[in-house]
Amino acid sequence: MNKIEIAGKSYPVRATMGALVRFRQMQGKEVSEMDENSSEDVCAYVYCILVSACNADKINFEYDFLTFCDIVDLTTINRISQMLVDPSTEKKTANL
Repeated sequence: MNKIEIAGKSYPVRATMGALVRFRQMQGKEVSEMDENSSEDVCAYVYCILVSACNADKINFEYDFLTFCDIVDLTTINRISQMLVDPSTEKKTANL
């Protein structure tokens, strides 16, 4: 399973059905309607992925959306995106 480390704590990275529902609730549109050029949409989807994977694994994800946006950078978003595109690769860990 792919993971990302934020402030010394490891969190799972995987797309779940809950992430799709959370994104729709947050952004008012489906992931398929997401504007890939919108930093807000991309961050919202990654945030929803992390929140949902943590919820499924019963891991506390203590960041609200804006705090998450404050601590994440473009390199980390790209790493997470790559983890989702190619989950068959070796376990990867991104550090924040």
